[in-house]
Amino acid sequence: MEFLQRDEMVYLVNIGFAACMKGKIALARSLFADLLELQPDLKGARTGLAFSYIVTDEFERGDEILQKLLDDDPNDLDIKAFLAFSKALQHKADEVQELTAGITQKDSTAYNLARQAQELAAR
Repeated sequence: MEFLQRDEMVYLVNIGFAACMKGKIALARSLFADLLELQPDLKGARTGLAFSYIVTDEFERGDEILQKLLDDDPNDLDIKAFLAFSKALQHKADEVQELTAGITQKDSTAYNLARQAQELAAR
């Protein structure tokens, strides 16, 4: 994986997410780790690694990764929404509201995920 182009990395990140959704967590984590070895700041791989922890209820580890991404870019609405969704799964409604408050651009991925997080937190 030493000489991958950007589009190839994106493709592998997508495969990692798909592996998580199919329950192949070890494979996904290995793929994300390999990508991060090549490019430590690859946001998609970092997000995917966080997702791999969230889907196995290892929320603390997943949230830590997402929070570091948010610290790097406090205006990243997709990461805010992703973190809000994790908090919703943990029944932390106040944190969900705080994270989603500024996500107002309708028809965006962040907006849709934020709304899902709010609905989940309200249950």
